[in-house]
Amino acid sequence: MWWKQEKNVTGFLTLANTTPKAMNATIQIEDNLGAVLGSHIITVPPQGMTTLDLLELQTAATKEGGIRVTYVGAPDALLINGGLEDVGVGYSANLPFAAPERTPPKGAHAIIPQSFTELGLMTGQADPYMSFPAGTVFTPYSMVRNVSLSPIMVTPTLWWMQGGVPTSFRLPSIRLLPYQTYSLDMPSLLASAGLKDFSGSLNMVLDTQGQTGLLMAAGSVDQTNTYVFEVASRGVVKSAGKSLSYWSTGNGDDTMVTIWNPADEEQTFIFRLVFAGGHYDDLMTLAPRATAMFDISDIVRNAGADAEGNIIPPGTQEGSAKIVGIEAENQHILLAVDSGIYNVRKATCVQSCLTCDGTTSYWVALSPFGVAVSSQTQENLQAQWNTGAQYNYTSNSSWSSSNTSVATVQTGLVQGVSPGSLTVSGGTSGEPVYANYCGPYPTCPIFGGGSGSAPGNVGKKVTIVSTDCFHTGAAGDTPYFASWGDPNNISGCSLTEQIDDFPATPAGSCVQVTSSSGNTKNCWQTNVNGCLTTTCAADTRTVNGDCSQFLDSTPEIVTKVGCS
Repeated sequence: MWWKQEKNVTGFLTLANTTPKAMNATIQIEDNLGAVLGSHIITVPPQGMTTLDLLELQTAATKEGGIRVTYVGAPDALLINGGLEDVGVGYSANLPFAAPERTPPKGAHAIIPQSFTELGLMTGQADPYMSFPAGTVFTPYSMVRNVSLSPIMVTPTLWWMQGGVPTSFRLPSIRLLPYQTYSLDMPSLLASAGLKDFSGSLNMVLDTQGQTGLLMAAGSVDQTNTYVFEVASRGVVKSAGKSLSYWSTGNGDDTMVTIWNPADEEQTFIFRLVFAGGHYDDLMTLAPRATAMFDISDIVRNAGADAEGNIIPPGTQEGSAKIVGIEAENQHILLAVDSGIYNVRKATCVQSCLTCDGTTSYWVALSPFGVAVSSQTQENLQAQWNTGAQYNYTSNSSWSSSNTSVATVQTGLVQGVSPGSLTVSGGTSGEPVYANYCGPYPTCPIFGGGSGSAPGNVGKKVTIVSTDCFHTGAAGDTPYFASWGDPNNISGCSLTEQIDDFPATPAGSCVQVTSSSGNTKNCWQTNVNGCLTTTCAADTRTVNGDCSQFLDSTPEIVTKVGCS
């Protein structure tokens, strides 16, 4: 999407080829209704870059429009960037790009936000604490483009703090045609909301009712077009912790952070500054719909010891930051956040990348598993988080069995029905997936949930009744075990032990079973040419899960199935 803040704004496009072969790309420059103003076919050399000046912007009859780049190749084979500029006054802004929607990862589903936020839009006289030249006045801007093939309805709402109370004003809805670009008339909208003479910060909320395909750009610019404060559009979606990649308070820099609570209830969370050698926690509470806007230099300058006794060492000027719930790092929170590193002396403002904490993988333990007919075994859905922690999602997941005639499963509890094989699966749809967002596409997280599965077997019902049957030898010889049913040389047999529904575990695995007399035994199975041999002994020792060496020395129960 492109726009002209004033008539002398021009633009450029940079394409980087990440592949070892030359790549052709087609670039179309469009007006605000999607009509083509110019078309270019350029060749980007292998692992090289090409820059294209957007000359069509100088003669365009409209003040906004679109750019479409198409090529044949992998999704990330061609990296695209661009900007708007007027070197005469020092104006510059980034060109936002959005790639077509991609298929969610296996086991995940797309979370489609209902609303998007543009936080910290400045209007009116600049706040004196930011040290702008006297008389600096800001005007916000907000641009939207429909990059889908269907119309999109967008309803803007302004939110601001007045007398410490969150206040809102709903604006008329906008119907965007396919590939239409629209510039909101912010001065008129502010006047209609009674904010013509308001000085401070605003939040713009764009409600789309779950429609996809919206590209957005927003920010504030002063009357000289020298200071441009861009803000990112963020999807309003419940997630877990969110991290700001970098903050700086050195060499004339400061980092402005805006946090908005879109929830219907008050929320308390931890704003954590991370720096070399430690961290510092600042406890924050926001009322429903309330906004907090602050500079990190304020925290660094005024911080005492936090609840853990941590302090910010003198001279600390950079680091990262994180927002988490007060209960746990995987606690779900509904917050929108944006930040920017600005330098009044240099007239620069750079947005921070946003990282959303979340899951990186799911699995079901145990895998594989064995269960007996009419018996139960508990399976659990585990998830790995990017923070290094692991969490159990068994109770809030959906479970299924690939063969309910063999076994059923509910909340991870597998119930054996009849002998056979199956796969049980568990999945959750409400957990965020770890992702990092440096570009303008606004949802955090994009995908939620995940799943895992495990194969298993349900065992045949068997009865074993001999534990003390031995082959006999000459006087003084040590007796040794013989399988029950051996008709030769058996003495001292006693029918004292019975094991029903022995789990049919994969060959080579070791399981613990309990006999009818309550004794716990390790059992080991082997399968050689269809001869399934189960050996059990009271010795429950294992070495890395292997119990065969102990079972072979003092077996108490042996059964053979399918042996000639």
